[in-house]
Amino acid sequence: MTATQHAPTLKETPATLRDIIAVKVTLAALLAEEAEFMDTMQLTRVGMLQERKLKLTGMLERYMRYINKHPEVLAQSTPEDKAELRGVAAQFQEVMKRNYATLLVARAVNRSVVKCVTQVVTRRDSNPIYNARGASKANYRPSPISLTLNETV
Repeated sequence: MTATQHAPTLKETPATLRDIIAVKVTLAALLAEEAEFMDTMQLTRVGMLQERKLKLTGMLERYMRYINKHPEVLAQSTPEDKAELRGVAAQFQEVMKRNYATLLVARAVNRSVVKCVTQVVTRRDSNPIYNARGASKANYRPSPISLTLNETV
């Protein structure tokens, strides 16, 4: 970097424990909805959730950055808020685990479908007599042709 270029500064967003709780609850609900849509193969609906999910994730990251820089926010919070945050955080982790497992299954299914389609296309497009260099395949045997005659030869 030159002297005139600066690294982008991260935006700081003031937050309270209540703000973090609200965002985590909302994001957990959205992730659960996303996993449900994936389970039922409603992929268009999954795609429609992405922008909102990114905004909530960004907001949560900014709030957490603020809390980390300003520990006094935690010190001023009530024990009830802290306990609620711990409970919400545990629920959020469970939803994230389920969402991640669903994504892994979807990725494996997608990979299998792509592999199957690729194999079918490769088989269909391959020449049974000549290889890629144009040489004839030595072990090629044409399939027997079924033929029926009405006369004895």
